[in-house]
Amino acid sequence: MRTSEQEDGELEILTGHRPFVDLVIDVASARSVLIEAEKQTSVSRAAETTARNRYNDATKALDAAMADLRKLAPRGTDWSTG
Repeated sequence: MRTSEQEDGELEILTGHRPFVDLVIDVASARSVLIEAEKQTSVSRAAETTARNRYNDATKALDAAMADLRKLAPRGTDWSTG
């Protein structure tokens, strides 16, 4: 591993063309972004579940109303159940 001295006298470790410290900072930054994205994904999943449950409840209510309507429809019509 090659090293070079910075102007302020600190030792900088280099890997290829990028300073090692920059690579560590990039990893830490990427990890922070990932954690935030995971939080947002969790919130989105919860919102999706809530929306899906609401949709399912609304569909069940509509189905029940349609069944009641069919029961009230005159016999021999397309809407009647029997």
